[in-house]
Amino acid sequence: MSTNKWDTPLTTTLFKALANPKRITILLYLHASRFATNKVITKYTGIPQPQTSAAMKALLAAELVTKEKVGTQWIYMVGPVWEKVKYLIL
Repeated sequence: MSTNKWDTPLTTTLFKALANPKRITILLYLHASRFATNKVITKYTGIPQPQTSAAMKALLAAELVTKEKVGTQWIYMVGPVWEKVKYLIL
């Protein structure tokens, strides 16, 4: 069994999330726009809605994005983990 401090479920989830170009596109859009709904992300990235939803689920699991309910909409924004790893992408 590995005792490497980097060998954690979150680390694995993080790098899997960052390995997908569509997820990177979404992160870059959220980084630039500060926040958006799923519908707006779909519109401005050109990624189909089902793929956007799947990407958001993976990005949430990796803590790269967070969400907040405002009325009937979920608003997505970059999360605390993005602030630590964005230099790998930007």
